[in-house]
Amino acid sequence: MSKRRGSKYRSGTSTNWLKAKCYAIGEFDLLGVEREAGKPAFALMAERGTGCYAGSAFIILNRDMRERLWKRVQEHAGTAPKGMKRPAIQWVKPGLVATVKHLRGEEDLRHASLQDFRGQFRGNRNRAWFRYRARMLDKLFLAYLPTFWEENPPLGLDG
Repeated sequence: MSKRRGSKYRSGTSTNWLKAKCYAIGEFDLLGVEREAGKPAFALMAERGTGCYAGSAFIILNRDMRERLWKRVQEHAGTAPKGMKRPAIQWVKPGLVATVKHLRGEEDLRHASLQDFRGQFRGNRNRAWFRYRARMLDKLFLAYLPTFWEENPPLGLDG
């Protein structure tokens, strides 16, 4: 709560007192998505690393991002975590990370909204891509190194 300097407390509605909310943005693991007709869609979130349930966040993405999210959720459908049995939830395999805006200073997610997401799924295609990228960087480095040393010879210890 904030108040104007010099104003006194009076009961009732007043412009002298202002309730301010402070938000934070954090990354959470996406556990699942609940979509029911006539209700806003929301995502169940877990703390990164521990996997402990952190709360839910409304999905307020634009149409393109929302469609990408639904597609990703369907492609990586998973089973419910132990102890969580909610029939309307479509569960997701671990690996989908979401950026969530939420009230700062709260233990659980409050007034949370899903802002963005990215996949960190581990699969053969991703692993192969990283191997290929490492090989190409090695080739580039080995091809560039001799010309670099010719153009910029190392200095001796005495300068």
